[in-house]
Amino acid sequence: MGTSLWSGTPLPDTGSQDDIPAILAAIFDSIDSKFNLTSLDESDRDSKFLDLPAGSLVVTLDTFSLWMKMEDHSAVWTDVLYDTDWVTSGFANSTGWNISFAKVRRVGKVVELRGASQRTGADIVASGSGSHAGNITDSPILIAPAGFLPTTEETSRGVTMQFEGSSGMGSGYLGPSGAMVMTSYSTGATISTGDVYWFTKSFFLG
Repeated sequence: MGTSLWSGTPLPDTGSQDDIPAILAAIFDSIDSKFNLTSLDESDRDSKFLDLPAGSLVVTLDTFSLWMKMEDHSAVWTDVLYDTDWVTSGFANSTGWNISFAKVRRVGKVVELRGASQRTGADIVASGSGSHAGNITDSPILIAPAGFLPTTEETSRGVTMQFEGSSGMGSGYLGPSGAMVMTSYSTGATISTGDVYWFTKSFFLG
């Protein structure tokens, strides 16, 4: 005897015609909750709902994420609704810098990153002329938490970043490792000890 993929209720076979009314009643009684299939986490989801058809929706209760199944009889899912709310933990300072504040949020596949970091190390002076004007020695500013990071695509540098300070503008990147790095600054300008640099970035994961 088979079972309903949606409710887990045993389905009638040719020898149980008398049981059909009771079986259908059990399925219909459970249908409201079964339209919102739930699992404890992603592992529980894959275990319980591997045989659901493509297009099925399941909520994982640990993160309250909504997932759509992409293939029949396979644990291939995409998150269609996911919101971490603002996260402030998991950031780490890099040498010569101190985080003033930092927060990150993921909604679906979109990440929003905001913060500021203060230079605590020695001054950094950007090149003032020539083909390398504005160049500085790459300076890691902070490490961002896992779960909010770009993947390696065309380059290992992930997504570009812009930094606004009191003496100029900097640019750099946020890499797949979580390192946020400043690589250039306003031509001839100085990143001085005590200066604070602000950043805001939105990017798409995947």
